[in-house]
Amino acid sequence: MYVCMYVYVYVYVQVWSNMHKTSYITRNTKRNIYI
Repeated sequence: MYVCMYVYVYVYVQVWSNMHKTSYITRNTKRNIYI
């Protein structure tokens, strides 16, 4: 049960960081276009 919870949290963090990365990249490209 504990391992299942750990895997769930790990997957959640991976997905969240992935979304954050893509949003950060788009923000960066927008900033580059403005500059």
